[in-house]
Amino acid sequence: MTVPRDPSRRTVAAVSLGLMLGVLLSALDQMIIAASLRTIADRLGGAEMQAWAMSAYLVTSVVATPVSSKLSDMYGRRPLYLASVGVFLLGSLLCGLATSMPWLAVFRAVQGVGAGGLMALALAILADLLPPERRVRHQAWLGASFAVASVAGPVLGGFFADAPTLLGLAGWRWAFLVNLPVGLAALALVGTALRGPGSRRRGRRVDVRGGAALILAVVPGLLALEFGGAWGWASAPTLAALGTAAVGTVLFVRTERAMGDDALLPARLFRAPVFTAVNTVNLAAGVGIFGGLLLLPLHLQEVRGMGPTGAGLMLVPQTAAIIVAGRVVGPLAVRGWDHRKLLTGALAVMAAATAGFAFIGTGTPLWAVGAIAAAMGLGTGVFFQVVMVALQDGVPPDDIGVASGLFTFFRQIGGTVGTVALGTVAFAGADLERSIGTAFLAAGGVLAASALVPLVVLPMAVRRISLRGDDGRG
Repeated sequence: MTVPRDPSRRTVAAVSLGLMLGVLLSALDQMIIAASLRTIADRLGGAEMQAWAMSAYLVTSVVATPVSSKLSDMYGRRPLYLASVGVFLLGSLLCGLATSMPWLAVFRAVQGVGAGGLMALALAILADLLPPERRVRHQAWLGASFAVASVAGPVLGGFFADAPTLLGLAGWRWAFLVNLPVGLAALALVGTALRGPGSRRRGRRVDVRGGAALILAVVPGLLALEFGGAWGWASAPTLAALGTAAVGTVLFVRTERAMGDDALLPARLFRAPVFTAVNTVNLAAGVGIFGGLLLLPLHLQEVRGMGPTGAGLMLVPQTAAIIVAGRVVGPLAVRGWDHRKLLTGALAVMAAATAGFAFIGTGTPLWAVGAIAAAMGLGTGVFFQVVMVALQDGVPPDDIGVASGLFTFFRQIGGTVGTVALGTVAFAGADLERSIGTAFLAAGGVLAASALVPLVVLPMAVRRISLRGDDGRG
């Protein structure tokens, strides 16, 4: 443990705020850069490298997530979390000082290494710090950080991109430098409040070969997804990348089996019904959730002609609903409410909301769009809380770090697939409004299909969950 066994409310509040700032740091950065990257590329003279600057961050963050989580199980949460924030801030500073797009892509990769640990380690720290009935209230705020970022990110990104200079520097550089004060506040809060001895587990091997095989499996696959449309899905570069990813996957599975309990992704976790069921739902839902988050702002801006600020403000109902759902339903999930009903109901609401978006057009009142967004937020808030309670209380305490990391890992993979696939569908036809509607229907179908897992598998799995609320932690 890296925290007192009976943390005070002041300690919990300080740590929770620091973790929330760290998660917000990562989520907000992605939204700001998405809105300002075109201007940044024009200033640095490398518009053709925009995709590389985004992909470098995505690839390194996905790979770093399970690695940092596993290391936190071995060496303690506090040092790994502080290191993740520190690396992210270093990458942000370097990005703010970049002089060319190739260097920006390199520095974005550094940022991604730090970002990989922020969400997963925040979830693991809360699991160490609090019993489930208290933990869920704070996890709701972590989930809400993504929704807040989706509103504030485009506004800030547009502001920085449009400002010629700001405090003596080019405005676009502040798209990265704005991370520094937020990150320093997170470092100060967590570094000061999260005290105690480390939790190093001696005698364990660091799975270097597994990490290398994971890179070989994930990086080419993500690059193929990101650039396959431009290269051609049947082109030599795409097929070579997919083939390399397949070889890397085989090597990774063989390496993990050989490493046993020291593996980066221990095989025993996948034999646990809760772990397997939750991450199956998580992967499928990630496709629909993140694809849907891409499509709504796209519709509002491309079809209805709204600016980034207006499109961002239309996500406020979704943000508020996520916070309310997490705060209200989270405690119910740890007081004996049926996980199957909560999770299946949440996925059904999300699927219905996503399908509802498919039928909005230029004449649909904005209040109706906001109502559908709120419904999506309610479903997302419930989903996030239920799956995290089921996952963290379905694995041994020593594996909470790697389990939380894999939860984030599978969601990122699902989000990447959803963003690429649904984005491709949205731009497939000449009628952009109809194409976006088709993509929304596809996202709703994925969410509806993912509800089959909790209906069939999770009822048996959650019966084995033993809530650890009586162990004296808070």
